[in-house]
Amino acid sequence: MSKSICSLFLTLCSLSIFTIEIHAAKPENLLREFPRTQLIINTNNGKCILFDVYVAQTSAQRSQGLMHIESMGTYEGMIFIYEVNTRISMWMKNTLIPLDMLFLDKTLKIASMHQGAVPHSEKIIQSRQEAIAVIELNGGSIEYFRIKAGDEIIFPAG
Repeated sequence: MSKSICSLFLTLCSLSIFTIEIHAAKPENLLREFPRTQLIINTNNGKCILFDVYVAQTSAQRSQGLMHIESMGTYEGMIFIYEVNTRISMWMKNTLIPLDMLFLDKTLKIASMHQGAVPHSEKIIQSRQEAIAVIELNGGSIEYFRIKAGDEIIFPAG
């Protein structure tokens, strides 16, 4: 699906022709200092998937991430943005929910993925190559939405 079709999709959503159920992560107060925006995953199988995401752009926000969050909506996640392209390391300490991770290259394509990160695990999860950002989604999202390496991210959406 082309960027123009994804843009049309986003426009229709903003006009309320389509409605997307968005739930704030629980408990909400833990993420009140995080900006929120939307992004689209433009999959190679022809789908555009709109997500409402929290943005972790400072060192403190990246360190906190989704720690202590009890639940997120299906179309909700967090994007971690880094200043430079680098090998990114993540872990699940104090994270209560299983997550899927999408590591993005500097062109905002999915370079590598990690499925089913285990809550509370201190095992290091590292990008396979240099990345500029990581998107964390609910565990099972990669399979459910059929997300693949090479899929394009439109960020911010619109």
